[in-house]
Amino acid sequence: MNRLNSFEKILILSPPFSSSGGVSSFIYALKGSWAGSERYFFRGNTGSNTRTRFLLMMKEYLLFFFECISFSGYNTILINTSMGKKAMMRDSIFILMAAIFQKKIILFIHGWDDNYFSMVSKNKCWFFFLSDKIFVLSNEFKSRLEGKGYRKEIVVETTVVENDFIKFFDNNNQKEKNLIRVLFLARLEPQKGVMLLIEAFKHLTKKHKNIALDIAGSGSLEKEVKANIMNHPNIIFHGLVTGKRKLELFKKAHIYVLPTSYGEGMPISVLEAMAAGLVVITSSAGALRDFFIDGVMGFKMEDVSAAKLEELLELALNEKEKGTEISRFNYDYARENVTVEKVSSRLQREILR
Repeated sequence: MNRLNSFEKILILSPPFSSSGGVSSFIYALKGSWAGSERYFFRGNTGSNTRTRFLLMMKEYLLFFFECISFSGYNTILINTSMGKKAMMRDSIFILMAAIFQKKIILFIHGWDDNYFSMVSKNKCWFFFLSDKIFVLSNEFKSRLEGKGYRKEIVVETTVVENDFIKFFDNNNQKEKNLIRVLFLARLEPQKGVMLLIEAFKHLTKKHKNIALDIAGSGSLEKEVKANIMNHPNIIFHGLVTGKRKLELFKKAHIYVLPTSYGEGMPISVLEAMAAGLVVITSSAGALRDFFIDGVMGFKMEDVSAAKLEELLELALNEKEKGTEISRFNYDYARENVTVEKVSSRLQREILR
């Protein structure tokens, strides 16, 4: 059977569903939506030291070798990875083995470390370029890969919002009118911008008393966040939230803020905020630069600062009619473009081509 035309069975490489992060969430959301038979190979070691990690990685390579032999009918392999040093070193071996077994190799690059990619040579990209087709999250990533010499097809795709999330929100989503709620829901790490948001929000409360900030997440800045918002009546810290608690925070919110300077792919929280009909304030990091339409989906910062955040929050608070237009656009856009059905259909159509 020609490896470029078979899609009755697909083998999907990804982190375990139980792991945190956007890649595992993406794969889990699509689970069961494939037209053919799907099989999963989970990789990503969690060893506590270098020797343990190395042994676990060797075990994964061996298991994948036998997977290719034992399940030879799975001629299409979707490898979910990131453009970064660790991911490239690890997944290049999986790609090479898949090529040796003459599989059709589909590579989906989710995260993107631009500093690493700027320094990496064309030769180091060779293993990734064995892929028959590559999916990326922005046109900028596409052009960067082409600049390194990839000559096969590159498709720009988005990530996905889970069905349960989409269904939770409806056209009659009623929000509190006398209190405007701002939401930050992401990892509490320096590059995600939570401390800048707290600074901007504190300044804003001197002029606006009817606003509240909900902060949800966990990370290295958790103690610093708690210390900075202690006794502030308008800021509530929720810690790590999942399931119904996460849905409720999105439902109560009016504005979602992610002032990230991190090497993002496409932050799932931005798409979730759009699906919830929120006005989004974010940056130009990663795929957001290409994807996010300033003034239509919300407000985008080219340079992230507390002063700029305060300016855009003020704009979102004052331009209520504009906010209503943005909310409606985001709500509709998410249902037309980032549902499981839409993304899965586009992916499978492109894989079959």
